[in-house]
Amino acid sequence: MELSAKCSFLAIVSGFSLLVTFDTVWLLATFLSYHPLSTRNDSACQESLGESKALFVVFEALLKDGLLLVLFILQHSLMAHINMQRLLDKIGLGVLTRCVYVLASCASLQGVMHYWQPANNVCLWNSPSNGWIGVILWYALVFMHIISWFIVYGGCLLVDVGELIGVKQVLYYVRGLPDPLKSKSEGLLRYYKHMRHPSFIGFSLLFWGIPQMSLDRALLALQLTIYMFLAWNTDERDIDYLRYQLEDKEAHENGDWHHATYIRKQH
Repeated sequence: MELSAKCSFLAIVSGFSLLVTFDTVWLLATFLSYHPLSTRNDSACQESLGESKALFVVFEALLKDGLLLVLFILQHSLMAHINMQRLLDKIGLGVLTRCVYVLASCASLQGVMHYWQPANNVCLWNSPSNGWIGVILWYALVFMHIISWFIVYGGCLLVDVGELIGVKQVLYYVRGLPDPLKSKSEGLLRYYKHMRHPSFIGFSLLFWGIPQMSLDRALLALQLTIYMFLAWNTDERDIDYLRYQLEDKEAHENGDWHHATYIRKQH
């Protein structure tokens, strides 16, 4: 009975983590893409920084936004480095390590979006919204955002989205199976530690590819781009591992089983 109650609790937490993740991703898509692309009014950004009559208000908003991003970055980085599983193991919930991390990340990210202070009376650039040039540019940006979100979602699927959220770990535990990470190769686990996110290019396009670059959006784009760039610690060994995986798959697809076995032995 006690084991059944624990499994039910784990299932509820992991299911809640899944729902919160989908909700956060939807809100993030609205925040990063829908709101910026739905604004096609040139009058939204007419002032330059030197002409703004409310510089204090602008800088206050940027300060608050910058602090929100710092809090998110600290949570996202520190919780990835501390041994959360050891802490959760003490209360018998070590299998929820990934779910707890994902829930904390969603909470901090939703906090950023909820308390974000716009500073859109000043823009670094403002593309035209009228005429055929403005129409073509707007549709090009919409298409780019759609492709970028496919890249983001595709990257998550490639690294096993169930495992990424933590649902797969709970499912394996309930079924009496070992942790799915234990079946991963040493090279893949090493790559996971160095790769902070599978969609660096996709998110970079989402951050910067908007028609009106207000100061608050520029702050978000710059701060998160730098964070992703600095947190991406892949090295030559990781590149060799990815090259080996690609060559191995190509050998199997071409029916060159002897070649694939030879490559595997070399690694």
